Amino acid sequence: MKDFFKYCLTLVLILGITIAAYSIGANMAGGKSAYDIAVERGYTGTVDEWLMSLKGSNGKDAPALESLYQSALNNGYEGDIYDFVEDKLDLQGVDDSVFTANKCVSSTVSIYSTFTSKSVMGGAYVGAGSGVLYKVDQTLGDAYVITNFHVVYDNDSAEGVSQDINVYLYGMEYSEYAIQADYVGGSNDNDIAVLKISGSDLIKNSNVTSVDIADNVYLGESAIAIGNPEAEGISVTKGIVSKLDEYISLTSALDSVINLNVIRIDTPINSGNSGGGLYNTQGELIGIVNAKVVASGVEAVGYALPVDNVIPLVDCIIDTATDGVAYKCLLGATLQIVASRSVYDYDNLTVDIVEDVMVASSSNSELKKGDIIVSIELKDELVQVTKISDVKNILLKARKGDSITINIIRDTEPTSIVLKLDETTSIE
Repeated sequence: MKDFFKYCLTLVLILGITIAAYSIGANMAGGKSAYDIAVERGYTGTVDEWLMSLKGSNGKDAPALESLYQSALNNGYEGDIYDFVEDKLDLQGVDDSVFTANKCVSSTVSIYSTFTSKSVMGGAYVGAGSGVLYKVDQTLGDAYVITNFHVVYDNDSAEGVSQDINVYLYGMEYSEYAIQADYVGGSNDNDIAVLKISGSDLIKNSNVTSVDIADNVYLGESAIAIGNPEAEGISVTKGIVSKLDEYISLTSALDSVINLNVIRIDTPINSGNSGGGLYNTQGELIGIVNAKVVASGVEAVGYALPVDNVIPLVDCIIDTATDGVAYKCLLGATLQIVASRSVYDYDNLTVDIVEDVMVASSSNSELKKGDIIVSIELKDELVQVTKISDVKNILLKARKGDSITINIIRDTEPTSIVLKLDETTSIE
């Protein structure tokens, strides 16, 4: 266990393995119908209109329900979604967190990384953590796994990155169901790693699903963590998002001090939750759990890496990694935050934190010290720069040879510059 800055933040990695199986279920029999409950809560439409609304207008309005229905079809259910709602979902007293838990365990894996001891000849030990399934191809039995770098790397081991990584699906956490996963690449500085499962018959014949990605995360919304606490099998805890855009410093897997932009949560987090998903009640991923506060007098202060920062990094690793090393484009400038403030969205009734991002120094002839970056355009995507991470994420999405348009304020005047991104560097 390592001490992190003034609060002793502990990266939750445990050395030990206990395989256990758990099941999560909901009592869906008896009581009022879901439509009756909807009417009690103010719904004024007909039964048919209500059933139609459950499908969602764009395929994303009710992702948890759609996923449950698809799982039912995969397991022999023959009705349409309306029959499914009327026949199966009799939900008195059941909130949206039940849908999330039952959906998202199918996107969760427990991870066990075996390491060789530097000090004990022939000695081996196992670290436990969690991961989420990404870009699943069930036909081929392929999937990527997103986890924390510190789950698969140990500075005290002979190999650094584990050469023996096994993952387990929910409900199959026994040794005979181990699935080998290969290290694709990772980032110590961002505490993210990507694994690859290839040609697994267990994946082919399972009901696993790729994780759904949230568009936004909101202060105060439910935050549901699904992981492998204490290496006792995949389980679920629930809290709320306590703080957005917090910056913390901690000691990394490489024993270096790193600075991370995180979401603070009061969701219970324990050793082994590292690398597991943090979800909203729509069953969408909002973060990757990576740390917690361990200190006398401190309760329920945990952290997750925001999905907005995780996915661009993961995609960059998948696209560019060779022999475990991935590459990102360079801007040729260092940036700093010169102002920060809260902004209230009166349309959505939510608050966000906005940062002013300035060029602190520049090695290229286009950007100048003191330029305020307003927005960046890459290909057909225009990103308003409201946080310093927006610039970092655009560079992760860019590939060598791409051109970007940067809209800036220079000496109080708006202007635009075009940069060709010819330089890359390894992701540390």
